[in-house]
Amino acid sequence: MADHEAMEKALHDHFCAVFGTVAAEGITLNFQALGIQPLDLSDQEAPMQGNEVWAAIKAMPSDRAPGPDGFTGAFYETAWPVVQNEHK
Repeated sequence: MADHEAMEKALHDHFCAVFGTVAAEGITLNFQALGIQPLDLSDQEAPMQGNEVWAAIKAMPSDRAPGPDGFTGAFYETAWPVVQNEHK
């Protein structure tokens, strides 16, 4: 019985040590030291304007679907009045 309790304690201690520690950090790069300046991407979170959406729709090929939903550029152009109202 003592062997079972010793194995139980060993397993418990091992997994507490493994799951209770923070993983060591990997390699980090100092981009500024490499001459690469950070970009300000805060404007990427701004809501899209209707004219931007319409420009993207017009730039899509009318006979192909840009994504897995199967809707073509022609569909989006035809549905723009509905989409435009939902976008506001």
